[in-house]
This record gives sequence, C-alpha cells and structure tokens, in this order.
Amino acid sequence: MSPTLDRLQTLLDSVRAGRALRADDRDYIHNAYWGGDKNETILAVDILAASPKPLDLPVLLDASSLENWWVMRCGVADALSQLRKEGPGLLAIMRAKETHPIVRFYIERALIDLDDPSMREFLEGPIPPNSAPYRRSLWVYGNFQRGWIERDQALGYVSRLLEDPRRRFDWIRDYALDQGPDE
Repeated sequence: MSPTLDRLQTLLDSVRAGRALRADDRDYIHNAYWGGDKNETILAVDILAASPKPLDLPVLLDASSLENWWVMRCGVADALSQLRKEGPGLLAIMRAKETHPIVRFYIERALIDLDDPSMREFLEGPIPPNSAPYRRSLWVYGNFQRGWIERDQALGYVSRLLEDPRRRFDWIRDYALDQGPDE
C-alpha cells in the first residue's frame, strides 16, 4: 500500500472511531478526492461517508473544486458507489444545503448509472435505464463534460433540475433531436 493510501486508511479508521478531522486532514482528503488515483478517490469518499459531522461535506464538495475535472476522469460511479455502504449516504449529501448543485448532479448521475434504490426514492419514482429522465440526465452531463455547455450555464441548468423533482426534466428539449436546454 502506498504512503497516501496508508494515511487515508488511517484517517478512515480515525473517523470511524468518532474523531474529528483536522484542517490539514481535510486538505489531504480533498487532494486525494480530486487528484488521486481511483483507489485514493474511493478511500476519500469512504472518509466523507463515515464523517460524523455533516459540515465536513462542503469542504470536499465545494464550488471551486469543480474546476478540477478529475471527478469525470476517475470513474465517479465506482467511487460514489462506496457511499451506499455506510455513513450518511448519498441522499444526505444531495439534500444538504451546502452541497453544490453540480456535485448533486454528479451523485444523481452515478446513482442513475447504478440503478440505486435511493435514487428512485429521491426522484419519487423508478427510472428505467432507457427512460426520458435517464437520457436527458445523460444529455446535460455529456454536454458539460465535452465543454458544449459552459460551467455557469450548467450550474443554472442543474439548479433548475434539482428544484422540483416532478418537473426536473421538463425544460430540456427532446433528447432525440439533440437540441439544447429549452430556455
């Protein structure tokens, strides 16, 4: 095990034992989450999930970190799937007012990928893999990832997406036509 993985495992054990993270620990986890390899990212997410203090969430999931595109390179669904096993879980992060809208969207996207029951609960109904919400979610995510939607635009779209679960996809034009979000 690498020194980074050793330290992250030690921090995870510490958090599970109920000890609070220090500021330098949070910085270390932040760097592992956004810039580490896949195993480091998964351990960082485990620490996030096990943290007893919800206020630790925005330290890792803040708006400025979104400029680092590592989350889209490391296999976010694999990393976020760890949160299903312990801690406050993905729903708590999605519903925390401090969590950034784009981060909520990444989590939502990963859960749709995983067909996770908590995603269905959050959306108040099942999402078949080929359903319109699934495809439209892919549309926004894919266009933001490719740089076809600017970051500020994506934030606006995703904020609207999350405001009302019953209408979250109504404003996107028909996916099959591959047109932009309907203003």
